[in-house]
Formats: sequence, C-alpha cells, structure tokens
Amino acid sequence: MYIARITAQISNDPICNAYFATTSAAQILADVTMQMLITNPMGFPPDSTGECESNWRVVKGACWQKLNINWGNATYPTQHYRLYPCEGGICCLDHFQVCINQHGVREITSLPSSINGTCIPQETQPHSLGCEPVCGYPDNDDN
Repeated sequence: MYIARITAQISNDPICNAYFATTSAAQILADVTMQMLITNPMGFPPDSTGECESNWRVVKGACWQKLNINWGNATYPTQHYRLYPCEGGICCLDHFQVCINQHGVREITSLPSSINGTCIPQETQPHSLGCEPVCGYPDNDDN
C-alpha cells in the first residue's frame, strides 16, 4: 500500500479537529495505516481463520505536513484538516504481518526490517503547520 494523503472526513467535527490539532503526523499516519490493515479495502490475503501473511508493506513519505484550510469564510467556516507529504522523494517502508485469529479478527504485528528515510526540513504549502518526520511504527498494544 502507498499512502498519498489523508483528509479528515468530518472536518467540522470538534472531536476530529481536536484529534488533528493535538496528534502528531506520525501517530495519525500510524492510526490510518492500522485502520487500513484491519479493514483491508483491497481484499488482500489472509482470508481464512488461522492464516497469516507476512509480506504486507506500507510506503509513505518520510516527512508530512498538517494543513488547516478554511474553505468557508469567517462567519461560516468550513475547516478541512489534511495531511500531505512534504516535497521530495524520500520515503520509508513499514513491514507488517497480518493474521486472522480463531475469532475471525485481524491481528497486526509490526515486523523489523522496515526502511526509514530522513525528514529534511523544507518549504511547506500555505496554511501548513510544518514538516514532521513520520518513519517508523509506534508500538501499539491494542491491535
């Protein structure tokens, strides 16, 4: 999988706005990655109880910027939080094992041998909150 950008679905929701405002770009990407691995919209294996696949890879830019854009006006704001990779071709690769346990639940394990790129400070888009490094996958015990 390749993550190209992230847009908040319910942009005027105070909970969603608070999440985007207070959560690091790295954690947002980790949360989105985990949700994609669990929901599996592309239908990748494994398919059956007891099966595991250890060849899941997620590629993303090494630096990301949070954008907060008001598409409305001062009276009727329509905030849109977005996450975009910063310019440059530096990427990182995360490696996962996906298993389906005896209850039919997908279990995700981050595997070693991921490749980390380096986030180089650079120019950002208007309304950007700056570039943040996102490589590596935080420990997440509740998957």
